[in-house]
Amino acid sequence: GGDSLRWAAGILGCEPLEVLKLAAQADRGGVPILYLPHLEGERAPLWDAELRGAFIGLDSRSGPAEIALAVLEGVTLSADMLLDALVAAAGFRPPSLRYGGGGAQSDLWSQIRADCLGLPLDRSAVSDAGCLGAAIMAAVGVKTFASVAEAADIMTSVERTFAPDPKRRARYDALREAYRGATAALRPFGRFNPG
Repeated sequence: GGDSLRWAAGILGCEPLEVLKLAAQADRGGVPILYLPHLEGERAPLWDAELRGAFIGLDSRSGPAEIALAVLEGVTLSADMLLDALVAAAGFRPPSLRYGGGGAQSDLWSQIRADCLGLPLDRSAVSDAGCLGAAIMAAVGVKTFASVAEAADIMTSVERTFAPDPKRRARYDALREAYRGATAALRPFGRFNPG
Protein backbone atom coordinates (compact mmCIF):
# COMPACT_ATOMS: atom_id res chain seq x y z
CA GLY A 1 0.00 0.00 0.00
CA GLY A 2 2.88 2.36 0.65
CA ASP A 3 3.91 2.45 -3.02
CA SER A 4 0.42 3.51 -4.11
CA LEU A 5 0.21 6.03 -1.29
CA ARG A 6 3.55 7.62 -2.28
CA TRP A 7 2.56 7.59 -5.97
CA ALA A 8 -0.79 9.25 -5.18
CA ALA A 9 0.99 11.87 -3.07
CA GLY A 10 3.22 12.64 -6.05
CA ILE A 11 0.38 13.12 -8.52
CA LEU A 12 -1.71 15.06 -5.99
CA GLY A 13 1.24 17.29 -5.10
CA CYS A 14 1.27 16.54 -1.39
CA GLU A 15 2.85 14.34 1.26
CA PRO A 16 1.58 10.77 1.88
CA LEU A 17 -0.02 11.76 5.20
CA GLU A 18 -1.96 14.46 3.37
CA VAL A 19 -3.40 11.80 1.03
CA LEU A 20 -4.90 10.13 4.10
CA LYS A 21 -6.37 13.45 5.25
CA LEU A 22 -7.76 14.12 1.77
CA ALA A 23 -9.44 10.71 1.68
CA ALA A 24 -11.33 11.56 4.87
CA GLN A 25 -12.92 14.52 3.04
CA ALA A 26 -14.20 12.45 0.09
CA ASP A 27 -17.87 12.27 -0.80
CA ARG A 28 -18.64 8.62 -0.07
CA GLY A 29 -22.25 8.91 -1.16
CA GLY A 30 -21.70 9.09 -4.90
CA VAL A 31 -20.54 6.60 -7.47
CA PRO A 32 -17.18 5.29 -6.26
CA ILE A 33 -13.97 5.52 -8.22
CA LEU A 34 -12.26 2.19 -8.65
CA TYR A 35 -8.46 2.20 -8.43
CA LEU A 36 -6.41 -0.77 -9.58
CA PRO A 37 -3.08 -0.45 -7.72
CA HIS A 38 -0.98 -2.49 -10.15
CA LEU A 39 1.64 0.20 -10.75
CA GLU A 40 4.47 -2.32 -11.19
CA GLY A 41 2.50 -5.45 -12.00
CA GLU A 42 1.00 -7.60 -9.25
CA ARG A 43 2.41 -10.28 -7.03
CA ALA A 44 0.21 -12.73 -5.14
CA PRO A 45 -2.32 -13.92 -5.94
CA LEU A 46 -2.16 -12.88 -9.63
CA TRP A 47 1.59 -13.15 -10.32
CA ASP A 48 1.45 -10.90 -13.37
CA ALA A 49 4.39 -8.52 -13.83
CA GLU A 50 2.72 -6.86 -16.82
CA LEU A 51 -0.56 -5.97 -15.11
CA ARG A 52 -1.10 -2.20 -15.01
CA GLY A 53 -3.03 0.16 -12.78
CA ALA A 54 -6.06 2.25 -13.62
CA PHE A 55 -8.74 4.57 -12.32
CA ILE A 56 -12.26 3.69 -13.43
CA GLY A 57 -15.38 5.75 -12.83
CA LEU A 58 -13.97 9.28 -12.88
CA ASP A 59 -16.46 12.04 -13.60
CA SER A 60 -16.59 15.83 -13.38
CA ARG A 61 -17.17 15.68 -9.60
CA SER A 62 -14.06 13.57 -9.00
CA GLY A 63 -11.52 15.60 -7.11
CA PRO A 64 -8.34 14.99 -5.13
CA ALA A 65 -10.28 13.69 -2.10
CA GLU A 66 -12.18 11.11 -4.14
CA ILE A 67 -8.98 10.00 -5.87
CA ALA A 68 -7.26 9.66 -2.49
CA LEU A 69 -10.13 7.55 -1.15
CA ALA A 70 -10.04 5.38 -4.29
CA VAL A 71 -6.35 4.68 -3.70
CA LEU A 72 -6.99 3.48 -0.13
CA GLU A 73 -9.93 1.36 -1.25
CA GLY A 74 -8.09 -0.09 -4.26
CA VAL A 75 -5.12 -1.18 -2.18
CA THR A 76 -7.54 -2.73 0.30
CA LEU A 77 -9.43 -4.57 -2.46
CA SER A 78 -6.10 -6.01 -3.61
CA ALA A 79 -5.49 -7.24 -0.04
CA ASP A 80 -9.01 -8.71 -0.04
CA MET A 81 -8.18 -10.71 -3.17
CA LEU A 82 -5.05 -12.04 -1.48
CA LEU A 83 -6.96 -12.89 1.71
CA ASP A 84 -9.47 -14.91 -0.32
CA ALA A 85 -6.61 -16.88 -1.92
CA LEU A 86 -5.07 -17.55 1.50
CA VAL A 87 -8.42 -18.66 2.93
CA ALA A 88 -8.93 -21.02 -0.02
CA ALA A 89 -5.44 -22.50 0.44
CA ALA A 90 -5.69 -22.83 4.23
CA GLY A 91 -9.27 -24.05 4.30
CA PHE A 92 -10.41 -21.64 7.00
CA ARG A 93 -11.12 -17.95 7.51
CA PRO A 94 -9.49 -16.34 10.56
CA PRO A 95 -11.81 -14.68 13.07
CA SER A 96 -9.70 -11.50 12.98
CA LEU A 97 -6.47 -10.10 11.57
CA ARG A 98 -3.60 -8.36 13.32
CA TYR A 99 -1.56 -5.88 11.34
CA GLY A 100 0.88 -2.99 11.56
CA GLY A 101 2.99 -0.77 9.35
CA GLY A 102 2.64 2.78 8.13
CA GLY A 103 -0.88 2.51 6.70
CA ALA A 104 -2.11 0.92 9.90
CA GLN A 105 -1.55 4.22 11.68
CA SER A 106 -4.48 5.76 9.77
CA ASP A 107 -7.80 5.23 11.54
CA LEU A 108 -9.66 5.84 8.26
CA TRP A 109 -7.65 3.29 6.30
CA SER A 110 -7.89 0.80 9.16
CA GLN A 111 -11.68 1.13 9.17
CA ILE A 112 -11.82 0.79 5.37
CA ARG A 113 -9.81 -2.42 5.68
CA ALA A 114 -12.07 -3.84 8.39
CA ASP A 115 -15.19 -2.95 6.38
CA CYS A 116 -13.84 -4.38 3.12
CA LEU A 117 -12.30 -7.54 4.55
CA GLY A 118 -15.31 -8.15 6.79
CA LEU A 119 -13.05 -8.99 9.73
CA PRO A 120 -12.08 -7.20 12.93
CA LEU A 121 -8.61 -5.72 12.51
CA ASP A 122 -6.33 -5.57 15.52
CA ARG A 123 -3.81 -2.77 15.05
CA SER A 124 -0.47 -3.71 16.57
CA ALA A 125 0.91 -1.44 19.27
CA VAL A 126 4.27 -1.73 17.45
CA SER A 127 4.07 0.04 14.10
CA ASP A 128 7.09 -1.67 12.50
CA ALA A 129 5.60 -5.11 11.96
CA GLY A 130 8.61 -6.38 9.98
CA CYS A 131 11.05 -5.71 12.80
CA LEU A 132 8.67 -7.21 15.35
CA GLY A 133 8.27 -10.34 13.22
CA ALA A 134 12.05 -10.69 12.92
CA ALA A 135 12.42 -10.30 16.69
CA ILE A 136 9.78 -12.98 17.27
CA MET A 137 11.56 -15.39 14.90
CA ALA A 138 14.91 -14.65 16.56
CA ALA A 139 13.44 -15.30 20.02
CA VAL A 140 12.14 -18.67 18.85
CA GLY A 141 15.45 -19.42 17.11
CA VAL A 142 17.48 -18.92 20.30
CA LYS A 143 14.87 -20.95 22.22
CA THR A 144 13.61 -18.08 24.39
CA PHE A 145 10.15 -19.31 23.35
CA ALA A 146 9.05 -22.78 22.26
CA SER A 147 6.95 -21.58 19.32
CA VAL A 148 6.09 -18.61 17.16
CA ALA A 149 2.60 -18.59 18.70
CA GLU A 150 4.03 -18.38 22.23
CA ALA A 151 6.46 -15.62 21.28
CA ALA A 152 3.75 -13.65 19.48
CA ASP A 153 1.39 -13.94 22.45
CA ILE A 154 4.00 -12.45 24.77
CA MET A 155 5.78 -9.99 22.45
CA THR A 156 2.79 -8.40 20.74
CA SER A 157 -0.12 -6.31 21.91
CA VAL A 158 -3.11 -4.67 20.29
CA GLU A 159 -3.34 -0.89 20.31
CA ARG A 160 -6.89 -0.76 18.89
CA THR A 161 -9.44 -3.02 17.21
CA PHE A 162 -11.48 -1.87 14.20
CA ALA A 163 -14.77 -3.75 13.82
CA PRO A 164 -16.33 -4.05 10.36
CA ASP A 165 -19.37 -1.83 9.81
CA PRO A 166 -22.16 -3.90 8.21
CA LYS A 167 -23.65 -0.75 6.65
CA ARG A 168 -20.47 -0.19 4.63
CA ARG A 169 -20.05 -3.85 3.76
CA ALA A 170 -22.52 -3.65 0.83
CA ARG A 171 -20.37 -0.93 -0.77
CA TYR A 172 -17.29 -3.12 -0.58
CA ASP A 173 -19.12 -6.23 -1.78
CA ALA A 174 -20.09 -4.31 -4.94
CA LEU A 175 -16.61 -2.79 -5.30
CA ARG A 176 -15.03 -6.23 -4.85
CA GLU A 177 -16.90 -7.61 -7.85
CA ALA A 178 -16.11 -4.52 -9.94
CA TYR A 179 -12.43 -4.66 -8.91
CA ARG A 180 -12.02 -8.30 -9.86
CA GLY A 181 -13.87 -7.84 -13.14
CA ALA A 182 -11.84 -4.75 -14.04
CA THR A 183 -8.57 -6.45 -13.14
CA ALA A 184 -9.41 -9.38 -15.41
CA ALA A 185 -10.60 -7.10 -18.23
CA LEU A 186 -7.47 -4.93 -18.14
CA ARG A 187 -4.94 -7.77 -18.02
CA PRO A 188 -4.35 -7.69 -21.80
CA PHE A 189 -3.60 -3.95 -21.66
CA GLY A 190 -0.24 -4.57 -19.95
CA ARG A 191 0.81 -6.64 -22.94
CA PHE A 192 -0.41 -4.07 -25.46
CA ASN A 193 2.35 -2.91 -27.78
CA PRO A 194 1.11 -0.59 -30.53
CA GLY A 195 4.44 -0.25 -32.23
